[in-house]
Formats: sequence, C-alpha cells, structure tokens
Amino acid sequence: MAKKKDGEVIIEFMDDASIALKEFGKITQRNMEEVVSDALRIYMWILFEQTFGGTVTACHSDQKENRKLKNLVKNRDTSEKYLEKYRNLMRKHPDHVSIQED
Repeated sequence: MAKKKDGEVIIEFMDDASIALKEFGKITQRNMEEVVSDALRIYMWILFEQTFGGTVTACHSDQKENRKLKNLVKNRDTSEKYLEKYRNLMRKHPDHVSIQED
C-alpha cells in the first residue's frame, strides 16, 4: 500500500513481501530501504536499456540456460520522456543506477 504524506510517499509492505525484503537484506547485507532502492534502480535500468535499444540477458555457465528478459516497456513515448533526463546520471554514476557499462 502506498500513501503520500507531507510530500513524502510512504510504501507499506505486507506479510510475504515484508519477509522477502528482510531475507533479501540478509543476502545482500542491506536494510529494507536499501533493498527497495536497489530494486527500483535495477527496474529503472532495465526500462532504460529496453527503451533505448538495449537487451537485458541472463548469461549462465550452461549456455542452454541463457535467455533474454521480455521487453517490459509498453509505452515507449512516456518511457523516453521520463528516462531521457536520467541518461547522463546513469552514465556518470554506474554504481548507483546501471549494472554494467557499454
């Protein structure tokens, strides 16, 4: 559930989602807020790559397991407008937003 209060968005995670966030935090040694921030940044990176011609691929040691992530971008115009302003940020600070450089 999400709600806005005093210019801040508050997102509440219930039951299984809350447990999953705590477990992800144990795996990555990050708190729940950092896990959520990481997830949103990765999601943004995926949308950015797919909007501007990139392909997101899972590469495994067993090549039979390699696969491309389905393109999640359904509204390219909106995606381009929103993500274009972040293009330089993603290139300048790859450790914050982008998973790998070109």
